[in-house]
Amino acid sequence: MQTRGRNIDFKKLSEGQTEEENKRKLRKASKCYVYENKFNVERLICKRKDGLIQKYLVKWESYSEYECTWEPWFHLPKIILDDFSTPKIEIDPDTLQEISDEFRTAVQARLSQRVGSHFYISSTFDSFRRLFHNRGTEVQKGRKLLQRDDFSGLLLPEDWDIFVYTKLGEGRAVSFPIKVTPTLRWSKKCYRVVSGSLVEAPRRPLESWKVEISTARYHV
Repeated sequence: MQTRGRNIDFKKLSEGQTEEENKRKLRKASKCYVYENKFNVERLICKRKDGLIQKYLVKWESYSEYECTWEPWFHLPKIILDDFSTPKIEIDPDTLQEISDEFRTAVQARLSQRVGSHFYISSTFDSFRRLFHNRGTEVQKGRKLLQRDDFSGLLLPEDWDIFVYTKLGEGRAVSFPIKVTPTLRWSKKCYRVVSGSLVEAPRRPLESWKVEISTARYHV
Protein backbone atom coordinates (compact mmCIF):
# COMPACT_ATOMS: atom_id res chain seq x y z
CA MET A 1 0.00 0.00 0.00
CA GLN A 2 1.33 3.41 -0.91
CA THR A 3 2.29 6.04 1.64
CA ARG A 4 -0.28 8.83 1.79
CA GLY A 5 0.78 12.44 1.49
CA ARG A 6 -0.62 15.33 3.49
CA ASN A 7 -4.23 16.15 2.68
CA ILE A 8 -5.34 19.20 4.64
CA ASP A 9 -8.87 20.54 4.25
CA PHE A 10 -8.35 24.27 4.73
CA LYS A 11 -12.09 24.96 4.56
CA LYS A 12 -12.71 22.74 7.57
CA LEU A 13 -9.70 24.24 9.33
CA SER A 14 -11.28 27.66 8.96
CA GLU A 15 -14.47 26.26 10.47
CA GLY A 16 -12.65 25.14 13.61
CA GLN A 17 -11.42 21.64 12.80
CA THR A 18 -7.74 21.10 13.50
CA GLU A 19 -5.21 19.43 11.23
CA GLU A 20 -4.95 16.58 13.75
CA GLU A 21 -8.71 15.96 13.50
CA ASN A 22 -8.34 15.93 9.75
CA LYS A 23 -5.56 13.34 9.97
CA ARG A 24 -7.56 11.23 12.41
CA LYS A 25 -10.47 11.06 9.96
CA LEU A 26 -8.10 10.00 7.20
CA ARG A 27 -6.63 7.24 9.36
CA LYS A 28 -10.09 6.04 10.35
CA ALA A 29 -11.26 5.98 6.73
CA SER A 30 -8.17 4.10 5.55
CA LYS A 31 -8.75 1.30 8.08
CA CYS A 32 -12.03 0.48 6.35
CA TYR A 33 -10.27 -0.75 3.22
CA VAL A 34 -8.11 -3.81 3.78
CA TYR A 35 -7.87 -6.68 1.29
CA GLU A 36 -6.13 -9.98 1.91
CA ASN A 37 -5.50 -10.58 -1.79
CA LYS A 38 -4.30 -8.45 -4.66
CA PHE A 39 -6.43 -7.84 -7.73
CA ASN A 40 -5.37 -6.61 -11.15
CA VAL A 41 -6.89 -3.33 -12.33
CA GLU A 42 -8.13 -3.39 -15.91
CA ARG A 43 -8.92 0.34 -15.99
CA LEU A 44 -10.19 3.26 -13.93
CA ILE A 45 -13.57 4.54 -15.04
CA CYS A 46 -13.99 7.80 -13.11
CA LYS A 47 -13.34 9.40 -9.75
CA ARG A 48 -15.28 11.10 -6.96
CA LYS A 49 -14.57 12.66 -3.57
CA ASP A 50 -15.94 10.73 -0.58
CA GLY A 51 -15.41 12.98 2.41
CA LEU A 52 -11.64 13.51 2.55
CA ILE A 53 -10.83 10.50 0.38
CA GLN A 54 -10.42 10.54 -3.40
CA LYS A 55 -11.98 7.35 -4.80
CA TYR A 56 -11.90 5.73 -8.23
CA LEU A 57 -14.44 3.44 -9.85
CA VAL A 58 -12.40 0.36 -10.80
CA LYS A 59 -13.05 -2.23 -13.50
CA TRP A 60 -11.19 -5.33 -12.30
CA GLU A 61 -9.38 -7.58 -14.74
CA SER A 62 -11.26 -10.85 -15.45
CA TYR A 63 -14.29 -9.66 -13.46
CA SER A 64 -17.74 -8.58 -14.64
CA GLU A 65 -18.62 -4.89 -14.89
CA TYR A 66 -21.29 -5.70 -12.30
CA GLU A 67 -18.38 -6.19 -9.87
CA CYS A 68 -16.83 -2.74 -10.29
CA THR A 69 -16.05 -1.08 -6.96
CA TRP A 70 -15.15 2.36 -5.64
CA GLU A 71 -11.61 2.25 -4.24
CA PRO A 72 -9.58 4.87 -2.33
CA TRP A 73 -6.56 6.18 -4.20
CA PHE A 74 -4.08 4.53 -1.81
CA HIS A 75 -5.28 1.07 -2.91
CA LEU A 76 -4.16 1.72 -6.47
CA PRO A 77 -0.73 1.63 -8.16
CA LYS A 78 0.80 5.03 -8.86
CA ILE A 79 1.36 4.17 -12.52
CA ILE A 80 -2.39 3.63 -12.99
CA LEU A 81 -3.29 6.85 -11.17
CA ASP A 82 -0.76 8.76 -13.28
CA ASP A 83 -2.20 7.33 -16.49
CA PHE A 84 -5.68 8.39 -15.35
CA SER A 85 -4.65 12.03 -14.96
CA THR A 86 -2.16 12.11 -17.84
CA PRO A 87 -2.97 9.33 -20.34
CA LYS A 88 0.05 7.80 -22.05
CA ILE A 89 -1.26 4.48 -23.36
CA GLU A 90 -2.76 4.68 -26.85
CA ILE A 91 -6.14 3.21 -27.74
CA ASP A 92 -5.82 -0.09 -29.56
CA PRO A 93 -6.57 0.18 -33.34
CA ASP A 94 -9.75 -1.92 -33.30
CA THR A 95 -11.30 0.12 -30.49
CA LEU A 96 -10.29 3.38 -32.17
CA GLN A 97 -11.92 2.31 -35.43
CA GLU A 98 -15.10 1.27 -33.62
CA ILE A 99 -15.35 4.62 -31.81
CA SER A 100 -14.65 6.52 -35.02
CA ASP A 101 -17.32 4.64 -36.97
CA GLU A 102 -19.94 5.09 -34.26
CA PHE A 103 -19.17 8.80 -33.92
CA ARG A 104 -19.28 9.32 -37.69
CA THR A 105 -22.61 7.50 -38.00
CA ALA A 106 -24.15 9.50 -35.14
CA VAL A 107 -22.97 12.83 -36.57
CA GLN A 108 -24.41 11.98 -40.00
CA ALA A 109 -27.72 11.00 -38.38
CA ARG A 110 -27.79 14.29 -36.46
CA LEU A 111 -27.08 16.32 -39.62
CA SER A 112 -29.84 14.54 -41.52
CA GLN A 113 -32.44 15.72 -38.99
CA ARG A 114 -33.70 19.21 -38.25
CA VAL A 115 -34.72 18.39 -34.68
CA GLY A 116 -32.72 17.37 -31.64
CA SER A 117 -29.43 18.79 -30.52
CA HIS A 118 -27.57 15.88 -28.94
CA PHE A 119 -26.87 12.18 -29.07
CA TYR A 120 -24.96 9.60 -27.03
CA ILE A 121 -21.94 7.52 -28.00
CA SER A 122 -21.53 4.26 -26.09
CA SER A 123 -17.83 4.37 -25.25
CA THR A 124 -15.58 4.26 -22.21
CA PHE A 125 -14.37 7.24 -20.20
CA ASP A 126 -10.74 6.17 -20.52
CA SER A 127 -11.07 6.29 -24.33
CA PHE A 128 -12.42 9.84 -23.97
CA ARG A 129 -9.47 10.83 -21.79
CA ARG A 130 -6.95 9.32 -24.21
CA LEU A 131 -8.49 10.96 -27.27
CA PHE A 132 -9.09 14.44 -25.88
CA HIS A 133 -6.42 14.95 -23.20
CA ASN A 134 -4.99 18.47 -23.63
CA ARG A 135 -7.52 19.16 -26.39
CA GLY A 136 -10.42 21.58 -26.39
CA THR A 137 -11.61 23.73 -23.50
CA GLU A 138 -12.96 22.18 -20.31
CA VAL A 139 -15.95 24.18 -19.11
CA GLN A 140 -17.44 22.17 -16.21
CA LYS A 141 -17.41 18.67 -14.70
CA GLY A 142 -15.48 17.09 -17.53
CA ARG A 143 -17.50 18.74 -20.29
CA LYS A 144 -15.32 19.92 -23.15
CA LEU A 145 -15.83 22.34 -26.01
CA LEU A 146 -14.05 20.81 -29.00
CA GLN A 147 -13.11 22.41 -32.29
CA ARG A 148 -12.78 20.54 -35.58
CA ASP A 149 -9.04 19.92 -35.19
CA ASP A 150 -9.61 18.37 -31.75
CA PHE A 151 -11.16 15.33 -33.46
CA SER A 152 -7.99 14.57 -35.44
CA GLY A 153 -7.33 11.55 -33.19
CA LEU A 154 -10.37 9.79 -34.65
CA LEU A 155 -10.27 7.95 -37.97
CA LEU A 156 -12.62 10.18 -39.94
CA PRO A 157 -12.85 11.26 -43.60
CA GLU A 158 -12.20 14.88 -44.50
CA ASP A 159 -15.90 15.65 -44.95
CA TRP A 160 -17.16 13.93 -41.78
CA ASP A 161 -18.83 17.13 -40.52
CA ILE A 162 -20.92 17.71 -43.68
CA PHE A 163 -24.10 15.97 -44.86
CA VAL A 164 -25.31 16.65 -48.42
CA TYR A 165 -28.83 15.29 -48.90
CA THR A 166 -29.84 16.46 -52.40
CA LYS A 167 -28.31 16.23 -55.86
CA LEU A 168 -28.41 20.02 -55.92
CA GLY A 169 -25.70 20.06 -53.27
CA GLU A 170 -27.93 21.15 -50.39
CA GLY A 171 -27.16 19.92 -46.92
CA ARG A 172 -26.14 20.76 -43.39
CA ALA A 173 -22.81 21.13 -41.62
CA VAL A 174 -21.63 21.05 -38.04
CA SER A 175 -21.24 24.41 -36.33
CA PHE A 176 -18.27 24.23 -33.99
CA PRO A 177 -17.51 23.95 -31.14
CA ILE A 178 -19.05 20.60 -30.24
CA LYS A 179 -19.84 19.95 -26.56
CA VAL A 180 -18.85 16.50 -25.33
CA THR A 181 -19.53 15.27 -21.79
CA PRO A 182 -18.63 11.85 -20.36
CA THR A 183 -21.87 10.59 -18.80
CA LEU A 184 -22.12 7.81 -16.22
CA ARG A 185 -25.43 6.04 -15.71
CA TRP A 186 -26.28 2.75 -14.05
CA SER A 187 -28.26 -0.33 -15.00
CA LYS A 188 -31.77 -0.60 -13.54
CA LYS A 189 -32.05 -0.94 -9.79
CA CYS A 190 -33.43 -4.29 -8.67
CA TYR A 191 -33.31 -6.74 -5.75
CA ARG A 192 -32.49 -10.39 -5.22
CA VAL A 193 -32.91 -12.90 -2.41
CA VAL A 194 -29.76 -13.68 -0.39
CA SER A 195 -30.03 -16.00 2.63
CA GLY A 196 -33.77 -15.43 2.75
CA SER A 197 -33.56 -11.62 2.67
CA LEU A 198 -34.09 -9.12 -0.14
CA VAL A 199 -30.93 -7.15 -0.90
CA GLU A 200 -30.12 -4.69 -3.66
CA ALA A 201 -28.50 -6.43 -6.62
CA PRO A 202 -25.23 -5.15 -8.11
CA ARG A 203 -25.61 -2.56 -10.85
CA ARG A 204 -23.48 -2.10 -13.92
CA PRO A 205 -21.92 1.30 -14.72
CA LEU A 206 -22.97 2.45 -18.19
CA GLU A 207 -20.44 4.79 -19.81
CA SER A 208 -21.26 7.08 -22.70
CA TRP A 209 -20.40 10.45 -24.21
CA LYS A 210 -23.12 13.04 -24.52
CA VAL A 211 -22.43 14.94 -27.74
CA GLU A 212 -24.18 18.28 -28.31
CA ILE A 213 -24.04 19.64 -31.84
CA SER A 214 -25.39 22.75 -33.53
CA THR A 215 -25.84 22.71 -37.31
CA ALA A 216 -26.10 25.21 -40.14
CA ARG A 217 -27.21 25.12 -43.76
CA TYR A 218 -24.61 24.02 -46.26
CA HIS A 219 -24.35 24.19 -50.03
CA VAL A 220 -21.66 22.71 -52.23
